[in-house]
Amino acid sequence: MTKALLTVVALTVLFCMPARATDGNKLVGIGAVQNSTAGAGIASPQDATWALLNPASLVDLDRRLDIGVDMLFPRREVEVDGPRLVFNIEIPEERRVLSLANHDGGIMRDRSPVFSPNLGIVLPFERLTLGIGIFGVQGNAVDYPESRTIPGLRDGNGDRRAELQVFKMPISLAYRFENGWSVGASLIGVHSRLRTDSLTLELTPTKGAYRWDDSWGAGIALSAYRRWDQWSFGATLTSRQYMTRFSRYKDLMRYRLDFPWQFQAGIAYRPADKWEFLFDYKFIRWSSVSQIARKTVQGGLSWRDQHIFKTGLAYDISRRWTLRTGFSYGRTPVPSEAIFSNVLFPAITETHASAGASFRITPRQEFHLAYVHAFRKTKTERGTGDLFSRGGAGTRMSIDQHGVTLQYSLKF
Repeated sequence: MTKALLTVVALTVLFCMPARATDGNKLVGIGAVQNSTAGAGIASPQDATWALLNPASLVDLDRRLDIGVDMLFPRREVEVDGPRLVFNIEIPEERRVLSLANHDGGIMRDRSPVFSPNLGIVLPFERLTLGIGIFGVQGNAVDYPESRTIPGLRDGNGDRRAELQVFKMPISLAYRFENGWSVGASLIGVHSRLRTDSLTLELTPTKGAYRWDDSWGAGIALSAYRRWDQWSFGATLTSRQYMTRFSRYKDLMRYRLDFPWQFQAGIAYRPADKWEFLFDYKFIRWSSVSQIARKTVQGGLSWRDQHIFKTGLAYDISRRWTLRTGFSYGRTPVPSEAIFSNVLFPAITETHASAGASFRITPRQEFHLAYVHAFRKTKTERGTGDLFSRGGAGTRMSIDQHGVTLQYSLKF
């Protein structure tokens, strides 16, 4: 039965896409347990997804298999706006304005559901603990009914779709010293897929023509973990993940779409056996990746670094039931002078609240359920940035999202 489950999940991973979330375009958490506390809990290991969150903490887990799927129901709404006149091209660079916006598009909505599966295994040995998995962790998926730009509209109603899928595959090892401290390390393989019909900087359709293209890469993570009677601490530093280039989209993407280094640390506090409070801080260095951080006229998305704060609470109401809740806030990496440029990558949600429960079917089997709500966020293009910012001044973007995660855990 276990082999059959592994086969089904592996095939599912290959054909499902992850969706954007609060942490830029990263999911707020991986799996139902993490999502129940809005991604908080780096100091409180619960399942195999900690192979990516905090490898060192795997020393406190039994041999186990965890299978889950995120079901996300985003509601995106965009109203494109901008100047209706083209100013004389002889005007100095800093005063030029391009008429880019498709004013006839009206209010464009995209509410397609998306799914993100995950699979992880923990294998304790005499001195080391091994954790491996494949997790849909990051991405983007939009398909608007109309083009955001006049050139895109004239070219067969293009410049309206973009999909990015990111899967991370950690191989993690953890070791506990006699003084109680644990250290961990991960080799993280990354597979990224992209397709879009976005315009290039020359305002011509990309030659990729909304066909899938693949990129592969890798990075490492180093972590630490320590548990005392009532307190525990965890921290993970993840390196930049260097990727190969998307060969079909070289005309659109001037640089590799690497994934930035990040740092997350937190504590867990247990005032009583049944209660646990979680507090995490997460930093994502988006500015370290040219394809993401540079201005649009330089081939990027103008994203800024992100500071994210997460808190969670878990309560064991009985031997079989555990209830959890959480909250996460991180200011969007998309500034107000880059809204028009990010219409196809609308990572502007900032606040999440979550709730969930775990039910112990038997001593070796558990079922987990989580609900996450991304509160509605609206941002308007200021038009104070580069040429593309001024060309889409007044564009308004709104997003909120409901998410449900199911997970099955087996100890063996």
